Amino acid sequence: MPDFLSDADIAANGIEVAEIQGNILAGFNKDHEALVFVRFGDIGEAKAWLGHLANRVATSAEVIAFNRLFKAVQGRRNDRDDTDTVQATWINVAVTNSGLVALGEADDGMDPSFIAGMANRAPDLGDDGEAAPGGWVVGRAPDEVHAVLIIASDRRDDLHRAIAHELQRLAGHGVSVVFVQEGHTRSDDPGHEHFGYKDGISQPGLRGVHQPNPADPEQGDLGSDLLELGEFVLGYQTQPGVAVAPPPTDGYPAPAPPTEGAPSTSGPGWTKNGSYYVFRRLRQDVPSFQEGITAAAAAIGVSDDAMGAIVVGRYKSGAPLEVTGRVATDPFAPTGDDINQFEYKASDADGHVVPHASHIRKTYPRDADTPGGGEDDTQRHRLLRRGIPYGQSYRHGSPIDGPNGRDAAFPLDRGLLFQCYGRSIVDQFEFVTRLWVNNPAFTNAVDGVDGVLSSGAMDVPVGHSVTLQRFVTATGGEYFFSPSVTGLRHLAGINA
Repeated sequence: MPDFLSDADIAANGIEVAEIQGNILAGFNKDHEALVFVRFGDIGEAKAWLGHLANRVATSAEVIAFNRLFKAVQGRRNDRDDTDTVQATWINVAVTNSGLVALGEADDGMDPSFIAGMANRAPDLGDDGEAAPGGWVVGRAPDEVHAVLIIASDRRDDLHRAIAHELQRLAGHGVSVVFVQEGHTRSDDPGHEHFGYKDGISQPGLRGVHQPNPADPEQGDLGSDLLELGEFVLGYQTQPGVAVAPPPTDGYPAPAPPTEGAPSTSGPGWTKNGSYYVFRRLRQDVPSFQEGITAAAAAIGVSDDAMGAIVVGRYKSGAPLEVTGRVATDPFAPTGDDINQFEYKASDADGHVVPHASHIRKTYPRDADTPGGGEDDTQRHRLLRRGIPYGQSYRHGSPIDGPNGRDAAFPLDRGLLFQCYGRSIVDQFEFVTRLWVNNPAFTNAVDGVDGVLSSGAMDVPVGHSVTLQRFVTATGGEYFFSPSVTGLRHLAGINA
C-alpha cells in the first residue's frame, strides 16, 4: 500500500479523514477480525446504540496515524516479526437498507442494488444452485440483517474480548445478534488465501491521500494508479466521465462521455463521507481446486505451478505471469516493483501470456481494450478490497470431515470473507461480477469465464481450452452503507 501524505497535505486537499470510517481509506490490516450481524429491536434503543458507536468507531484519521507509527516502529527495529509493540483494536459499522427503513430513513436516490439487497440480486451475481441465498448462513433475505459491526485486532484474545464487550452493549440496547463470523489470517501461510495465492495485491491508490511515486506521479506504489477519492467515498471528485454512470444492461453499456469528474453523490446529504460496503462469505473448495489445476495442467502439457498461474494470473508467491512468462516453477521472488508494475495492451493484447479469462485480468483488465473503451472506463469500476480468510487450512491426509479435512462442513468450512468499498454497488461490484467475471464474451467471444470464481470453459491461448468447475461458492452476503461519523449521529437522531 502506498505511503500516506502528511496530515496537513490531506487536510489541504479537503479530505475529512476524521469523518470517514477507518477501514475505508486505510484498511484495518489486522490478523483477526469478526463481523457481527445484528437486527434492531426497539428503534429508540437502536438509535442510542448508534449514537454511542458514533463516538467509538475508528476513523481514517486514527487508522492512518496508527499505520504510520506501526511502520516507523518496525522500520527502526528492522524486525518484521516484532508486532507486539504497537497494537490496536478497531470497530466500524455499516447498515443495510432494511436497517435504514427501520430507523425511519428515506432511501431516495441511493444505490438501487443496495435498496434491493444482495439476496434479490442473486440471479445477476451467479448465485444459483448450492449458492442460492436460501441456503446461506447469513443474508438469506433482504430484511434479515439491519447492521454489521466490523471488529479487528492484532491479537486473537483481544478480538474475543472486544466481541464480548460489544455483545454486552448490544444486549443492553435490545439489538439482537443474527450471526457472528470470525476471520483470521492463515498462520501457516500469512498473506495468502486458502488456494495458496498471495492476496490483496493491486489495490488502487487514492489521489490526495497517498504519496505519489517519484518514478511516476500518477501512481502510488508502482503499478497502482492514483484514482480520485470520489470513486470510493461520497462527496469527492470522481474519475472523468462517471458523474452519472449508466447502470449495466443486458449488454455492455456505452461508456460515459469524458467529463470532469463531478463529486460522487448517492441519496440524502447525510451520506457524504460514507461508502457502500459489500460483504460475501465465499466458501473455497481447496482440494477440488488443486485437483482441477492438476487435471488442466496434464491436458495442455504444463506444470501445476504454471497452470495455476494461467488460471489466476499470478504464481502463488504473487509473481505476475505477465512479468515472468510461463515458467515451470513458481519464481518465489517478486520484488516490490515487479509484483504489480505491468500492463497488457502493448505486450499481451491477445492474451497469449495471461489469458483474458485469468482471474486477475478478468477482475482488473488494466490498460487492455474492453467493450467499455479501455483503461479510462476500467478505472471507473475499481474496488477497495478488505478481505480476510476464515476457517482452518486444508491439509492433505487430515480426517475428511475435520477442520483441516476436505469435507469440513459449516461452521468448520474455509474460505474468504470478501469485503469491498465503493461509491456504487451497481457500477462497481456488480459491474465487475456480471460483465467481467461471469461474462464469457469479455473481452472476446471465446474468452470464457473467470477460472477461479465461475464455472465453465476458459480459453488458454494458443489453441487450448480447459473447463473448470465452481471452486468458490457464496454462502452468505449482504449490501451495506458505511456512514460517516456525522452520518451515524444523524441516524441516531443526534443534532450536529
